Amino acid sequence: MDSSPLFPCRGGTGEAYTPLNAAGGEAHRGHSAAYMELIAHGLRLLFPFRLSRRLLADIPGTPADLDTDDAAGYTGPNEVRKLTTPMTDTATPAIADLQALGFSQYEAKAYLALLRGGRQKGYEVAKESGVPRSMVYQALERLVARGAAYRTEDKEGVFYGAVPPEELLSRYERDLVRKIARARESLSRIGPERPAEAIWRVRGPERTVGEAQTLVEQAHRALTLSLWQEQLDILQDALLEARRRGVRIRLVLFGNRADPELGKIYYHHFVDPRVVEGRLRARLFVVVRDHEEVVVGNLVGEGESWAVRTRDPALVLVAEEYVRHDVVLAEMTLAYGVDKLTALWTGREDLRQMVTGEEVYGAP
Repeated sequence: MDSSPLFPCRGGTGEAYTPLNAAGGEAHRGHSAAYMELIAHGLRLLFPFRLSRRLLADIPGTPADLDTDDAAGYTGPNEVRKLTTPMTDTATPAIADLQALGFSQYEAKAYLALLRGGRQKGYEVAKESGVPRSMVYQALERLVARGAAYRTEDKEGVFYGAVPPEELLSRYERDLVRKIARARESLSRIGPERPAEAIWRVRGPERTVGEAQTLVEQAHRALTLSLWQEQLDILQDALLEARRRGVRIRLVLFGNRADPELGKIYYHHFVDPRVVEGRLRARLFVVVRDHEEVVVGNLVGEGESWAVRTRDPALVLVAEEYVRHDVVLAEMTLAYGVDKLTALWTGREDLRQMVTGEEVYGAP
């Protein structure tokens, strides 16, 4: 084989080199990465069309699976590293969020690759995202169809780019609001009204919060509530909005802080909340809407969350009386002092067993 250099050395005539060896082997040892990238760049200039896999394999740093279609745009190991950078773990939540909006996994990965890398060809998106090349163009075209990406074509080929996230999500939000409005209108014409005596039962924190929040949002005249601090923290914005609508709020709170705009709060200080939780085996909450409907439930950070919801008049009355009873005790505590009430129920066995739950569960 001719020992003359295929390309001039970057360092001048004084810098040693070894000619490109089609058989591989020892020919590349001792070369700097910069020199080998110069060879790769020269090959691209000489062969802008498809380079053979065999020729590319002789360039150190070139991945074995580089397609010959990709090679026309290949400029050396650094370029390959850019194209083959895997999707990082930080993208996992974003992929899950996009899938929740209806994207397939491949669509989500392709969109994030476009978002991160800018305008790209399909094979570049495949390298960047990890989406199989056989599937990437289908995923990209679906992104274009759903308005998440755009497609352009020029003399260099077909390119794809990401629609900015804020624009995309705003469009999705507007579309969802319209769909919900249409569904609300159409569904309101179908089916009989729920019987007053029906009782709904739900489980899980999201469903439990949802039932309580729905009653707060639907209130027109009055809300009667008994809440623990973390429950109030979740519902407080909805309660403030109800207050601005003119809804009267009566709230007993197992806690120590509430927004002053909610009005008068009745703090449950006459019995230690830990004693109440021990008796109930729950952090029981009550939300009564307009004296017509009630949600009673248990909502805790850890453990089982559940709720029941009904418009049964008897159950609504019992729940509202439960809160009214605590309102009176809270005011009596302020008037006569917590020490007197504590001495009363701790000094009598029948009251102590009732307040602590010993009559049900036995002594601790």
